[in-house]
Amino acid sequence: MLTKTDFMNYLECPMYLWLSKNRPELLPDDDAEKERILAAGREVDELAKTLFPESSGALIQPTATAGELMCRADILIPAKNGVFDMHEVKMATKVKKEYLYDL
Repeated sequence: MLTKTDFMNYLECPMYLWLSKNRPELLPDDDAEKERILAAGREVDELAKTLFPESSGALIQPTATAGELMCRADILIPAKNGVFDMHEVKMATKVKKEYLYDL
């Protein structure tokens, strides 16, 4: 299975993706800094949930599947005529080029 993280890693370094799937023992272990960033990301997710409470109709991390494909959004909010507004949650203060691929 390829995840969004795999895809983003591939864009940054194709060899990293190959190693992660075929020779993960050659990759460095996660360090304290990466763990700190992941913990901060979880805090941002929790904060985002308070901005879009589910009681208002917001769907938090809904998942859609079609065959072997799966897609998960951070937040979907129903709009008119069966359309949804999709919100991507980021732990950043400015838009970065890679967010287009991420979305």
